[in-house]
Formats: sequence, structure tokens, C-alpha cells
Amino acid sequence: MKIDGINADEILAKLRNKAGVSDAKTNSKDDPLTALQDKAMNSAPYNAPYYDEALKQIGKLRKYCQSRVNSQDSRTNILADSSKSAKYIMAQFRDEVSNQIKELKQWQRDYSNYYRDKKADYESPEVELLRRQDWDSKLHSMNKTDLGRFIQELAQPGRKPLTKYEADSLLSYAKDDPKLYANAKGYVESRHIGEEWKNSKYWQEVQQSLSILNTYQTSPFIYEKPQNGEWISHKAINVNDIANEVLNSQFDKYGLKGKYNNEARQAVNIFEDNKNEED
Repeated sequence: MKIDGINADEILAKLRNKAGVSDAKTNSKDDPLTALQDKAMNSAPYNAPYYDEALKQIGKLRKYCQSRVNSQDSRTNILADSSKSAKYIMAQFRDEVSNQIKELKQWQRDYSNYYRDKKADYESPEVELLRRQDWDSKLHSMNKTDLGRFIQELAQPGRKPLTKYEADSLLSYAKDDPKLYANAKGYVESRHIGEEWKNSKYWQEVQQSLSILNTYQTSPFIYEKPQNGEWISHKAINVNDIANEVLNSQFDKYGLKGKYNNEARQAVNIFEDNKNEED
């Protein structure tokens, strides 16, 4: 996988090799990396059982409201039942969203730790030392104009990314100029230098899932599953308004005005208080 000229998969393969992890081991079902990768590719909230359950409960609530209309129950009673049941659906849904956010943040920690503690295994420490000396000499030979142009060129597609040492020394050298430092820091952060695993498709898949979940966590709605290649659904379901939707569309149709039962009763949560109605 390439990101702005960076072959993230190749970088990750090198990290695995430095850690002494062979390709055969990496592909093993027992390897923790394989388990992490599988979890990442199935992290979309729309694939989670709780999401299907929430949509199923919404369908049951619609069906229940329709059945109460057909039974000529009062509008007040239907609205009360629906309100109580909707609160239950939303509470359960938000709890599961919060749980999945916690799980995916833990995934990020586990995935990072898989690579973070791997020590660099240089083919030749002497050669690496010479490379660093050459880099330092090159860096300190630049004036501000040259340095600014150099930082801009680093972001060009196909350009080999800096090493962790080179990135750290670049930031240190540019720290006295706010503009140069900001540009250098932007480059380092966008390329995840020193954290190259964040360029992988697995990390990005989890990041996308977290973005969706964070949006849904604060939303008053539940959303239908995305269609036509969408990565996030924009078709909202107002669970709290289901009874009104059914009532407004059905009362006139069935000619129930003035004929329904006005006897007041306690509101029920159809998913807990009234199992027979739910079935």
C-alpha cells in the first residue's frame, strides 16, 4: 500500500524482519499481528452485531406502534410506549458504541506496541554513524531559504521518507524559526515518521471506524447502513419520532379519530416490560 509515495507495507515488512518475525510466522493464525489485522478489517460499526440489533429493534417498535393503532389504543398511550422504548434503544446503542470505541483504542495501543519496542538492527553501525554525520553536515550547511525549500521538497510524491534520526535532527535545527518548524513538524506528523505502522491500511481502517463511532456517539439519531460506496451513512433514523410517523400516516387512513380507547395506562418499554407484545 502506498501513501504519497510511501510504501507502508514495505516499511512494516522491514520492521517485522528487524524484529525477527518471518513471513511464515506473520501469516500464521497464531501470530498476534494476524489477529490484530483481522480485527481491524472487521472494525466497521455496521458489521457489529449490536448495530444489526438496534435496527431490528427499530423495526419492532414500528410494528408495535402500528399494532397499537390497529387496536385503537390512544395516541397518548402509543406515544408514551414509544418514548420509553426509544430511550431504551438509544441507551443500549450508545453503550455499545462506547464499548467499541474503547476496544478500538486498545487495538491502537496493541498494534503500536507490536512495533514500537523493536530496536533498529543496522547492518553496520559504522555505516549508520557515517550516514548520520553526512546528514548533520548537510543540514547545518543550509541557510533558512535552503532549509525552507528542502522541507517543501520532502513532501513531493515518491520522495524517500526521512529516518527517525533525520526527522528529529531536522526539527531540532528548525526550532528557532516558527514557520520552518511548523512546516517540518507537519511533514513529520503527516508521514508518521517513527510510527510508520500508522500508514498501514489496518491503522487507517480503525481510524475510519473511530471517526464514524465518535460521530454516532453524540448523535441523537441512529443511521441506516451506508449504501452505494458510502463510508459513513447520512440517512438518519429519529427513533424518538417513530410513533408520530406511524400515527400521522395511519390514523386518518383507518378512520380512528374519536374512536380510539382513551383509557390511560402506564407506559411500557416493549423490550423489557411487554415481551408478549414484542413477539
